[in-house]
Amino acid sequence: MKKKEILIIGNGCPFMKSLCAALRNKYGLSGVVTAGKTLATDILLDTANRQELEQLLGANSIRQIYFLEGLTIEGETAGKDHAGEFPFRSLPGIFEAAVKYRVEKVFWAGNITLSMDIASGTLAYIDYWCNFYFQKLRLDIRGIRFPFILSPGSEECGPMSSYVETACRYALEKRAYTCFFAEDTFLPWIFLPDALRAVLEFMDAPKEQLKFSTVYDVNGMAFAPCDLADEICRQLPGFNITFQPDRRDHLARQLSATLSCDNAQRDWGWKPAYNLERTVAAIIRSIAPEPGFPLPPGQARQLYEFYPHETF
Repeated sequence: MKKKEILIIGNGCPFMKSLCAALRNKYGLSGVVTAGKTLATDILLDTANRQELEQLLGANSIRQIYFLEGLTIEGETAGKDHAGEFPFRSLPGIFEAAVKYRVEKVFWAGNITLSMDIASGTLAYIDYWCNFYFQKLRLDIRGIRFPFILSPGSEECGPMSSYVETACRYALEKRAYTCFFAEDTFLPWIFLPDALRAVLEFMDAPKEQLKFSTVYDVNGMAFAPCDLADEICRQLPGFNITFQPDRRDHLARQLSATLSCDNAQRDWGWKPAYNLERTVAAIIRSIAPEPGFPLPPGQARQLYEFYPHETF
């Protein structure tokens, strides 16, 4: 059996499934393995257990590790995983094992909710260990902080991430949609194909071009619910939306309105391809039934691998 070269660690979220498909498309089906504390992965793995991790690395020829446990669910649980645990606690152990088994690159990802955790030291904790292993042991560590990721099946990540897809589905079904955000709550977003491309391009960038050993902010677009409503109405006339902000709106307003991509643009040429118009069009295509293949109302296709109409 061919030994695995790419290890993806995470909780089986839609982004992880899509990144796995993209990496298998690039490196081959047998070259990529997923691991985590969920049956949605190939191998059950508790990254806090150093022995389990080292056994996995020792049995394979892992060249790259992708750590995605920091892509947390949202709201009050920001900075914690689905079990209410601190997902970044295992980073030092992963870095240590990567050095021991000569892993070439370690990638980690977090989302904008990290900005809610500054007081608790989350970012300081990540920065310390990234800098230590990069400067002292020369481990190639690369991190991205994403905004909310728009992807199929994003209900798993929480209603804040999925409200765009939900609004588009209601519009297709000609149902009125009640939004839990105020119409002017401005938030940063990135569409799934852009997020995947960001990771692939970032990991391919020459090490000498990268000035940061901790994290790059990556953004796709920023808009408010009123902007989304206008765009859906333009593409699906007759869409009816009302706004009844609740506690989720309060949480959203605590987050940064934008993430600066300046460093990513300068160091590895990041540039998003999807604006709000193109994103809404792609989401509608992913939900709308095709002729001869009707779907029950409210049932979106599970397009975890790729949006079939989109390119990367």
